[in-house]
Parts: sequence; structure tokens; C-alpha cells
Amino acid sequence: RRTLAHGLRRPLVTRPGRHGSGRSGLLRHQPRALPASHRRRARPRVDAEHGLALQPYYTIIDQFSVDAQYTRGATLWKLEAMMRGGHGDRFAAGVLGVEHTLFSVGPGPADLGLLAEIMLDGRGDDAPYTAFDNDVFVGFRWAFNDVQGTSILGGPIVDLDPARRLHDLPAEPVLLADKGSV
Repeated sequence: RRTLAHGLRRPLVTRPGRHGSGRSGLLRHQPRALPASHRRRARPRVDAEHGLALQPYYTIIDQFSVDAQYTRGATLWKLEAMMRGGHGDRFAAGVLGVEHTLFSVGPGPADLGLLAEIMLDGRGDDAPYTAFDNDVFVGFRWAFNDVQGTSILGGPIVDLDPARRLHDLPAEPVLLADKGSV
């Protein structure tokens, strides 16, 4: 017996070679029921025990996604993409990024990663608000290379659509402070 929430997952892994190494995965869901809380819909029904009642209605979707990573030397390329249909119009969305690491930066064993990502979402203007639909991230990852795995990730996300651009208020966190001075 097949249920509404079944799928097929087959990860694909490429073997390391002299030109680099990669890792990818494919995922296909068909069909899949979205939870009732995603889009509140109900159908009236009548049963002998309760009389007239509302029965949740789950929208069925068809979704395909891929995630891939390729590493060559100190540079890492990543892709996360998906296509969905069956719940409104068919659309695609994805993130494509690159990170290059500079090793042993500064006086200690710290590494500095330079990052860039582009985020795209092809939903129409009538879809629910999506914060990262045509945006670019440029930032850094400072890895201390300590036992705890401490790192700092930072950088701005810029909306490429000037009409939807948000402005932020810069703030500086207090990392160390005396109890009496706060």
C-alpha cells in the first residue's frame, strides 16, 4: 500500500580524483502531502457520530531537488536547487555558492574563508513573501581551529531588487563585560 508521503532518495557520490572531489544528492518526492497548517483548507463532511464537521485537506505536490558540492584545493562550490509543482504554479528555487579558504591566517592557526552566494526563488508575485528571492551574500568565515570548533560567520545579504531592499541598523555585541558595567 502506498501512502501520501512516500518518496525516492538516491544520493550520488563521485570519487576523489586528480581534478578534485565532489558530492551530490538527488531527491524526488511524488506525491507528498503538505501539512494542513501550510495552507489552511478544509472540506465539509458528514458522519454518523459527529454530524457536520470540517475535514483537513492536504494539497499534493511533486518536488525534485538536488544538492551538490565540488572541492578543488582550498575552494568549495555548492549548489542547492529544487523544483516544485502541484501547489500553485510550478517554480524553481536555489542557492549557488563558493568558498575559498586561506589557511593559517594571523598569529595563530586560524583560517579565513571568503564566501559568496546567490539566492534565487522563482515564485510569482502572488506567492507568500520570501525574504531571499533574488539576493547575494558576500562574507567570511573565521575558523579558530580549536578543539570546540569555534568559528565566526558574517557578511551582508543584499537584495538585488532595489524596490524590496531592506536597510539594517548596525550593532556591536558585548562579548566580555563585567557584571557591574552592563
